[in-house]
Amino acid sequence: YDVSANGEVLVVVAKYGNDKPNLVVVYRILNGQYLRTQSILAPSNTIGFGDSVSISSDGRLLAISAPFDDTEKRDQGKVFVYEQQNGSFVQTQILNSPFDESAERFGNVIQFDGDTLAVNAMNADTATSTIFDNGNTTFDERFTKFNYVNENGGTVYVYERINNILVYAHNLSYESNFSSVYYFGRNIYLKKNHIYV
Repeated sequence: YDVSANGEVLVVVAKYGNDKPNLVVVYRILNGQYLRTQSILAPSNTIGFGDSVSISSDGRLLAISAPFDDTEKRDQGKVFVYEQQNGSFVQTQILNSPFDESAERFGNVIQFDGDTLAVNAMNADTATSTIFDNGNTTFDERFTKFNYVNENGGTVYVYERINNILVYAHNLSYESNFSSVYYFGRNIYLKKNHIYV
């Protein structure tokens, strides 16, 4: 669940098994009580629709994750973005992983703060380049690259809102040449322009 900063909009998820699509339910304050005003039905039973939901501080944008979506690649995931128009949320954008990786689970955890949306891809691979002696030594005219790949290391993708459109800004990942880290970003917290992972 999530609630707008002023408490006017509450979003909750009704999760069902694979026999029935999940439902995201929107409540709004009316006469001091929450009133159910909208239901958003999952487009498919098996995509994990609503595994994570987040509403922008001003209550204008709603992000709903679907980390098991197979539209692009198996379990790659996506995030559905809705904008409030005339008192209802209308889908205006779909966010896909910038790195197009299979089984990434993009949208495993999502969170808004201000104009920033953080999206975790729990199983994203990360690669760390190896640099020798401050980059002075090169091999075969830089054709060969030496990378340490941390499979399923996890990544947090950061989006910025510009005119109510979310634009990919950058990503955060744990880079190490020596040890593997799994599921980086499965817990994220945004507060006042800071991202805690």
